[in-house]
Amino acid sequence: MTQMLSANSVRRPAMAGGTRAHSNLELRYAIGIVVYILIYPALLSALAGNWAGAIEQREEGSAIIQLLSIAVYGPALFIMIARFGEVLRYLRPAWPLLLLLVWAGASILWSVQPDAAVRRFFALILFSQAVLFVAMQQRHEQWLPIMAKICFAVLVINVISLAIPGVGFNFVGKYAESGSIRGIYPGKNYFGPVLAFSMLVFATQAFATKGSTRRRWAAVVLVSLVMLFFSNSRTPLIGFVGGLGAMWLTRFVVMPEGWQRRLTLQLRAGLSAFALFGTIVVLPSLMIGLLTLLGRDLTLSGRTRLWDYAYAIGINRPMMGAGYKTFWVDKLTANLRDFHAHWSEGSATMAMTANGHNGYLDMWLELGMVGLVCFLFAWFILLARSLRNIRQTRDPANLFHIGVWAYYSIYSITDSNILTHSDLSWFFVTYCFLTLGIASYRTRPRQVQS
Repeated sequence: MTQMLSANSVRRPAMAGGTRAHSNLELRYAIGIVVYILIYPALLSALAGNWAGAIEQREEGSAIIQLLSIAVYGPALFIMIARFGEVLRYLRPAWPLLLLLVWAGASILWSVQPDAAVRRFFALILFSQAVLFVAMQQRHEQWLPIMAKICFAVLVINVISLAIPGVGFNFVGKYAESGSIRGIYPGKNYFGPVLAFSMLVFATQAFATKGSTRRRWAAVVLVSLVMLFFSNSRTPLIGFVGGLGAMWLTRFVVMPEGWQRRLTLQLRAGLSAFALFGTIVVLPSLMIGLLTLLGRDLTLSGRTRLWDYAYAIGINRPMMGAGYKTFWVDKLTANLRDFHAHWSEGSATMAMTANGHNGYLDMWLELGMVGLVCFLFAWFILLARSLRNIRQTRDPANLFHIGVWAYYSIYSITDSNILTHSDLSWFFVTYCFLTLGIASYRTRPRQVQS
């Protein structure tokens, strides 16, 4: 806490007592935003009464959810307007992300369902400015221990929920996977990402600390990993392993410890490159065995058939797409439940087809080839900035950006939440992009003065 206050005093040297209190209030509000995003799916489930209704309310937005989101994100908008000049300065480094947002907004003009696109884009903008508000409060190195405490509190609540009948475990439903852990969330598709990102936060804390503190955070990662395994949430599990591996390799090359220091930089980089090459080359040949081991069929629970169906429709709009978040609407995909039995059996809802279960595919379906190129460009900019930042700072806390990038790259292969408002995964992606940009901007004056 002392470090946090001292860092804030460096950032705002002329801060008076009233201004400091105001800043502390804003920090508490920002923490509240993070908590809200973490438990947002649980709120959806509680209000909808079932997991399918929760998914549908997330896409369409019930009146209660809309009012709640406005109440949580709205005050940040007024604060940001009051600091418009500062906001513009911090947004400049995030221009690749802004370019993607601008294209998503422009797609409303040719959307197949403009009214839905407008509602969802407004929700995205309201959410995005709230993430910027969070990122502006403190440096990432200061946010990390706070987020670790928040995630740990949510983890404890999920552990306690296992002892509450009808809450912590799934026992009914076609897609519930009876006996799997879901905690306070409506299902594994929500619980898994929460655990995975929490573990990335915990793992970063372990990298950034030493001694008994490191061992405690490692133990928390292990407990979370056990819960994630028994949740049957396989994509977040694989994504976390990939994210943790990317963090370890980056640390191995840039910030070696112990025996690693005896290896030259060239040797460490060579070993890392060999590991990456082996993973990329060997992984496809092991995929069938991995899917079998994890109990998945070769169609990825019917996803490949879903992708074929979507491609046949999306090819009619290859460059511009169907518009932001308006491909999976009745106007284009009303016959899906007749065509694709896997998603429709035993359910009268279209909740499972609110997206294409592939983020890259959905980018093309909704925003066309132009939108997909914008996203991939921004995505590789994020990787380049993450690597540059860790080389310049050599701060283990900044390994988190690498972990998020690797996790989300894997996660988006079989799930889709790119440009999704109030989604935890997209929150952390946006947070990483903004904190890296803000950090680079804040260091410029100090470099010039030196």
